[in-house]
Amino acid sequence: MLVILLTGIWCASLAEEAQASGVLQITPAELSVEKGQGKKITPKVSELPKGVRLRQYTWNSADESIATCKDGGVRGIAGGQTTVTCTAELSDGSRLTAACTVTVMIPVTGVHTDTKTIKVMAGESFVPPIQVLPEDATNKQVVYSSSDEAIVRIGENGEVLAIAEGETTLTAASQENPAKQIKYTVTVTKLVGKTEKTLKFQGLEWESDSETCFRKLKESGFLAEEATDRTRGTSEGIWHWPEQDLQFSRNSAWRSLPEPLANSGQGGGIATIAPRKTVGGFIPHSSSLLFLNGKNTEGQYDPAIMRLTGVYFNFNNKYEKGTTIFCELLKKLEEQYGDFKRYLHADLSRYYPDIYAALAPAAMEDAQTFQFEEEGLTERLGEYAICVMYGADHTGIMLNMDITGNVTLFYGRTDAMEMIRDMQAQMTVAQPENLEDAGV
Repeated sequence: MLVILLTGIWCASLAEEAQASGVLQITPAELSVEKGQGKKITPKVSELPKGVRLRQYTWNSADESIATCKDGGVRGIAGGQTTVTCTAELSDGSRLTAACTVTVMIPVTGVHTDTKTIKVMAGESFVPPIQVLPEDATNKQVVYSSSDEAIVRIGENGEVLAIAEGETTLTAASQENPAKQIKYTVTVTKLVGKTEKTLKFQGLEWESDSETCFRKLKESGFLAEEATDRTRGTSEGIWHWPEQDLQFSRNSAWRSLPEPLANSGQGGGIATIAPRKTVGGFIPHSSSLLFLNGKNTEGQYDPAIMRLTGVYFNFNNKYEKGTTIFCELLKKLEEQYGDFKRYLHADLSRYYPDIYAALAPAAMEDAQTFQFEEEGLTERLGEYAICVMYGADHTGIMLNMDITGNVTLFYGRTDAMEMIRDMQAQMTVAQPENLEDAGV
């Protein structure tokens, strides 16, 4: 009985070995096929035990929405990747399987652009406007080449860099199909409106507290020794730098503080100052130091700490022409810092030709024209001539003139609005829960 049992176990072991014997190979093991096209997978069985024969092959696609397979013929249906499995059924009832990874490619049929002319400043990197077609193309990579790398150069990571003033041809070609390409005319102009310097006023750091600000301004001779710090808290408004270049006409005035700062007396501060020196050779009608709450050692905004955000000057055109003040200030700022970006409201040249004519030759020849109207408002948001420069460490300078000839000059932080939002989030005081009367 024992012998029979052991023999049964030995026979079962032989059957398992028979089922595991044989090798199924499919060629290729990885396959790429274009959408709508077909390719063949070839199977081959070898090393079968004596007396065991191949009965048939069966095929299965894990995702037939991407690729189908019939008798080893694979057809691409949609872009993506799936697995095709081949099963070899043998005469002894055993099966062998092998898998092929199938990638369905959507080929590039073309490239498109809305403009073939690009204007950029030296020192900037840029991305040419290009659309690879179709939208679901598998390989949407674009390779760039420049006809003059002294003007436009391609960086190590494929980025396009404007090097020096001049004009050149930039070619953008599909990586997959280089015959699909676009040629751009690229004009590189001088660097305008950017500097690596931190733009200071009278040597003031933008993290200075109010006491330090007044001490340094007195040491520089800008304020008389007897001037006092008349910093006052405000819940009415705070000036902030616009988040985008073309928002000056909306954001260059005093703005309301967001809740809960508006009702708390926290967040902002203004110090009205009487400068001993003229600013750019002119006497401002009003001058203010603008402050926001600073952070304490724990990283929380503290109403007792006031940090400088900006210095604001207004020239009210009472004694001198606003255009004269504007052009002279711009000239002196450029001598110190370099060229500024220029923006000119469309209606300034259309409805106020006298002001525009006085500005254009001296300062606004290359200005970008803009016009603002905000949805829901019936009045225009303002007509201004704007010049602006961005420096390092979130600093900047703005000079503008409105249709009345008033000129505003502002030195300050360009991230003031982000600071206000951060401050608002930290200063929000949680309201107590409405507890039921316990009858005590």
